[in-house]
Amino acid sequence: MRKILELEKDIASAEQNPDSCAGSFSEAHLTLSIGNNSNHGYADLEAVEKVIATEKTDTGNGCTKEEKPTSNEYVLIYNGERYNPKY
Repeated sequence: MRKILELEKDIASAEQNPDSCAGSFSEAHLTLSIGNNSNHGYADLEAVEKVIATEKTDTGNGCTKEEKPTSNEYVLIYNGERYNPKY
């Protein structure tokens, strides 16, 4: 069996504890589905990445939370050896 797809995503945050009342953290979800088109006999792959960056601040009267959601969509096509993003 040979590797045809490698997924790598780094999400760094200053604060990894979502229960804390100060700092930031990120939560990411990746959905991968089979596309309708194909290249070299392999179906294209469609990836949807949803990331929610959360910033928490202690206001003295409690904790405030600001969420910033982002979404990215990618199409990965097979080039005969491996899947690569379509540009």
